[in-house]
Amino acid sequence: LYRMGDFYEMFFEDAQLAAPILGITLTRRRQNDSVDAPMCGVPHHAFDSYLGKLLDAGLRVAVAEQVEDPATAKGLVRREIIRTHTPGTVSDTELLDGSEHCYLAAFAGDEEGSALAWIEVSTGTFEGIRISESESLTEHLARIRPRELLVAEDWDGWEEVWPPEIPLPTLTPVPTDAFSTSAGEQRLRRVLGVGSLRGFGLDSGEPLVGMAGALLSYVEQTQRGALNHLTRFVCRDAGEAMVVDRSTLRNLEIERSADGSRKNSLIDVLDHTRTRMGARLIRDYLVRPSIDLEEIGERQRAVVEMHDNPELLEGIRSACENLPDLERLAARVGLGQATPRELSGLRTGLDMLPGILEAGRPATSSRLHALIESLDPMTDLAELLHQRLAAEPAQVAGAGVMAGGWDEELDEQRNLAHGGKELLAGIEIAERERTGIGSLKVRYNKVFGYFIEVSKANLDRVPDDYDRRQTLTNAERFVTAELKELESKILSAEERATARDRQLFQDLLEELSNHAPRIAATANTVARIDVLAAFADRAKRCGYCRPVMAEDAGISISEGRHPVLEAVQRDPPFIPNDSSLDPESGQIVLLTGPNMGGKSTYLRQVALNTLMAHAGSFVPAAEAVIGLT
Repeated sequence: LYRMGDFYEMFFEDAQLAAPILGITLTRRRQNDSVDAPMCGVPHHAFDSYLGKLLDAGLRVAVAEQVEDPATAKGLVRREIIRTHTPGTVSDTELLDGSEHCYLAAFAGDEEGSALAWIEVSTGTFEGIRISESESLTEHLARIRPRELLVAEDWDGWEEVWPPEIPLPTLTPVPTDAFSTSAGEQRLRRVLGVGSLRGFGLDSGEPLVGMAGALLSYVEQTQRGALNHLTRFVCRDAGEAMVVDRSTLRNLEIERSADGSRKNSLIDVLDHTRTRMGARLIRDYLVRPSIDLEEIGERQRAVVEMHDNPELLEGIRSACENLPDLERLAARVGLGQATPRELSGLRTGLDMLPGILEAGRPATSSRLHALIESLDPMTDLAELLHQRLAAEPAQVAGAGVMAGGWDEELDEQRNLAHGGKELLAGIEIAERERTGIGSLKVRYNKVFGYFIEVSKANLDRVPDDYDRRQTLTNAERFVTAELKELESKILSAEERATARDRQLFQDLLEELSNHAPRIAATANTVARIDVLAAFADRAKRCGYCRPVMAEDAGISISEGRHPVLEAVQRDPPFIPNDSSLDPESGQIVLLTGPNMGGKSTYLRQVALNTLMAHAGSFVPAAEAVIGLT
């Protein structure tokens, strides 16, 4: 997409491909007898909506912006590709589903095993895992559901491991040497700011380092900006969480129900979080339930405290209401791509943090207390944004996004431009009195600048010092030396004010980018608080009980219910069931009954109770003892 004035234009094959996707007219530009260029374009102010359609179609979109002023450029206006948008590197908040992840992944394999790494540019999540079997790789791909895949151009093994039930993402072949472990290690150390990767659980020369390095290289090439919000790499262990394979995800309808929608899934029932980062985290808790009894216990105790203290629960949930997506705003700031409106949203979010801190201060449970204590209210950044950013900033830097009263140069140029316009009104009054022409007007247009307009009926009163500029049907336009001088001052002041406004915004963005890790860390803290509060809210509203988590294997559930069916089937109400399993006397339940009698419902009910318990949630039962699974 080439920026041409108020439009982004596409040409040749790009135009032919994009026009039907965007639903716009394909036109042509004939240069000479031999060149007939198909073309189409979209208004620059509607760029985001059109960009979203192109990305949803699996396309990559390179944006070539004008990098010099058309008014002063000699010949063609110089353009540069400032960013390449791809389906797996989206960070623009308006193009993303707040409750869904948007991962870019890279993987490769050989006889000895494989490695998978994934990154979410919009949040700074950067993770990977070593995998010994192709079947495990398929399971992990089904869990993270990447929107874009980097694969070695000479390796077609991805077709064998991609989950067949999931639509293919955008495939991006890259040279094999892009997965070089030595280059990957250097890139990781540079971006993460470390001397060694051992602190992240990585060894020099292993394939996972190459996968992670390839992701960073691709993100740097496409985003053309700093990656200040990327501060760590998490090396996952296949045995650190309950194994929820893609068959389980599908059959238990954890993320999506049988019709493929989120409605009537487990997440649909449990996700009553108040923030978008909380919505993404609760999904992670349910897709990768913990098998750490201490971690599960910490979450449970926080849920108990809020469940038993309605004032604490409601205070925290109210304070989180309408909180902007700080996690993705941190990424936009870290990339240096945040817009004035996004910084305004960040300011709103920072203003809300003290309220969350105050609401959670009475907490005494170890996890909730620790989260509240670690919450950084970032009042210094909030004050910085209040001082420098306009109360209602324009959409584009340079159009009045910076506040007045703190930068002397900006104030001076703005005052001159504004005061000059007041002087113009004074000139109009003075010239009317001097000439006796009551209808005389001082006006402005882009072609002639400022001028005095006099009707034909009053031309005999025009003074000798008026210099004729233009003749119209019913009037003539003139300029004076005084008007020319004032015009020069006003226009130059407006240009300097615009340039200063734009520069100050870039300075602010650069200063904030250094704090992107702080913003991201605070967002993560808020997300964890939000998820625990959502668990407590569901437990209270739905009559769930706190399950006893046991180290020994076994399941004992009294009056258990199916969490989803209970929520959607009110008449007749769901009938509770007991369940008992243990390794010694009850390893198997023989379940009989007619078709449509509820056998599979009972089966799934036990599984969902077990999964919810490991996520740290209460469960739909009167009592429950769940062994570590």
